[in-house]
Amino acid sequence: MNVIDTVSWIPIKNKTIYESEINCILTKNGFAILCYLMVQAHNTSYVRISMKDIQGAVDIKDARTIKSTLNILIDNNYISIENNDALNINILKCNKNEHITFFLNYRQEALDNKEFERMPVDIFNKYIHKINCPSWCLLCTLAVYNNKRCGYAFPKYEHLQNILGISSQSLKDYIDTLITHKLIRLNQDKGTLYEYGDGIWRFHRNNYYLTYNSEKVWQDYINN
Repeated sequence: MNVIDTVSWIPIKNKTIYESEINCILTKNGFAILCYLMVQAHNTSYVRISMKDIQGAVDIKDARTIKSTLNILIDNNYISIENNDALNINILKCNKNEHITFFLNYRQEALDNKEFERMPVDIFNKYIHKINCPSWCLLCTLAVYNNKRCGYAFPKYEHLQNILGISSQSLKDYIDTLITHKLIRLNQDKGTLYEYGDGIWRFHRNNYYLTYNSEKVWQDYINN
């Protein structure tokens, strides 16, 4: 599959905005659904799709969860529905087989923000069923925190818990899931000091190496 033929990446807002949104508004299911809508929209700002298709794609069993999550995305203007006022569409009352046109406000906002991370579409398509929504959310969080200068992300364990709103055991499970599927590699640094920023030295406890090359995908996209 040549992902460059459609859209090769999913834009994710910069660290500060992403942190506040993922913790307060988007939720892990909401973020995965938003990523799926962007993938299906390809290079456009909208997608026509049914809730049943969304449910199957992100592997959320309960249709009510899909509806309530979409409603949160609409209420917070991440997405909007075609002629919402005129048609008086209530997403909670829609049949899950009904096709609805969703406009992706988040995509344009992310692109307008000049600092954003890029997640390869093929990674989402290949792994979302295998790793589930929370693990995908963790992977995107590590991508946002990835320091290209040293080649890995090193957020504190407690900080990841706070961003994602999960327990220590859940975080461990999600990290193990990503390691099992070879999406990250974990190096527990026991005491080496590294240069970080402008002459600041910092101790890194957990170093998370992303095992895919999003920069290569981005350069291929530009060159084509």
